[in-house]
Amino acid sequence: MEQNRRPEKKRGRVLEKTIWDASGLRRTPCRAAVLRCLAEQSSALSEKELTARLAGEFDRTTFYRTLRVLEEKEIIHRIMVDPFTVKYALSAKLSKKTPHGHFHCAVCGKVVCLDDIDPVRYVLPTGAIAEKEELTIHGKCAACVAAEKRAALEQAQKHHQAGEEPQK
Repeated sequence: MEQNRRPEKKRGRVLEKTIWDASGLRRTPCRAAVLRCLAEQSSALSEKELTARLAGEFDRTTFYRTLRVLEEKEIIHRIMVDPFTVKYALSAKLSKKTPHGHFHCAVCGKVVCLDDIDPVRYVLPTGAIAEKEELTIHGKCAACVAAEKRAALEQAQKHHQAGEEPQK
């Protein structure tokens, strides 16, 4: 088992070295920890989720400065879920994903990248230049839909057992 983990660890170090070399940034413990957290996840993480995973390793100023710098250098990207919630993921360049959209589950809050979407072609006003494009689709993930169905079924069974008419 240990032998299987070594190549993965080495690839992670090589990728990380490439990131620092390409960006011109110095590797710091906080930057490396944030990248490690985001690379280990299949979905984007909020600031709160990141700080929970880092378990208070870094002071607040260092943490927020790290997010800002990594975003400015396009190592990570910000996903605006709603006016009060921001999540972060590795940039498309690092995750080998082309420009993509995101799916946000309104029930559990999970945000995942959507890789298989058709690119949208916009016709901008004459002379305008697009600088940033974001696509977030809001809905319910499969797990939350299944949980709602189970809850509705359980509720109907309780009413049936009690001899009540099911509510519509």
